[in-house]
Amino acid sequence: MGGKGSPVRTAELGVAEWAAQNHEVVTSRELHERGISSRRLEGWVEAGRLHRIYRGVFTVGNPHLTREGRWLAAVRACGPGSMLSHLSAGAFWSLLKADPVVIDVTAPRSRRPRECIRLHRPQRLPPEERALHGAIPVTTPTRTWIDLAAMVSDERLRRALSEGERTGILEPRSLSTALISRPGVPGLAAARRVLAAYRPAGGIHFRSNLERAFWEAWMARGLEPPEVNAHVCGFEVDLIWRRRKLVVELDGGRWHRTGADRERDGHRGRILDEAGHQLLRFSDAEIAADLQTCIATTAAALTRRA
Repeated sequence: MGGKGSPVRTAELGVAEWAAQNHEVVTSRELHERGISSRRLEGWVEAGRLHRIYRGVFTVGNPHLTREGRWLAAVRACGPGSMLSHLSAGAFWSLLKADPVVIDVTAPRSRRPRECIRLHRPQRLPPEERALHGAIPVTTPTRTWIDLAAMVSDERLRRALSEGERTGILEPRSLSTALISRPGVPGLAAARRVLAAYRPAGGIHFRSNLERAFWEAWMARGLEPPEVNAHVCGFEVDLIWRRRKLVVELDGGRWHRTGADRERDGHRGRILDEAGHQLLRFSDAEIAADLQTCIATTAAALTRRA
């Protein structure tokens, strides 16, 4: 260990500072650039100061990386120009909820397979589809969504689009334009199919994820749109088809668990019934278990009330 102010100590501090800015991930190349010899590098590994994640890729100090650290280590392992992509980029941009164990990386040229890394080698990845966010090279949200089309179901792709629109990182019209310049790209048919059926939420204010999920699944079927969080009979209801006098309430357990809550719900139901409205209730458990059945039940009720 070098003394205070020595070249070795200065190099060590430079490594620590660099690692802190890069989720505690460093490569052998970056260590050499900061004055750390191969011999000293191996000494740090033996001493437990560095932990090898992949060949030539290390974490400093703690061997347990954060999610971001795992992503960056995988990208670094695939060489310069590589970036996080596909399912992993979907999780990075919060378009998907799941964080896959296998990490998707797009690499510009052939690399040897690495453990828990799925390599992708696209024909082209223009600069405008590359991003650097939080020190992690990653495909842009638009490119990520297009890549997802070849890997997930239409429903997951639609939910990813909805989430991207909600957070402001995806815009359906821009996606349509981006698809025009990609003939033959994997998943192109699925992407176009989902975009064609998608109905943006626009300025609708949803009070819960239940409302958004139900509304999006309903609109995906091309059915008559309801009013959301509208007033009728002195109450604010979740969804209403006013002309058909059909009301849907989506009951999250947090707001409908006590006796007082149930008494209030019963009172609302009686008032609506007296005014000629049909009231359907779906719990969060029912929606989570089988949203499409809830949609079908509502559609059948709407048809009957025609």
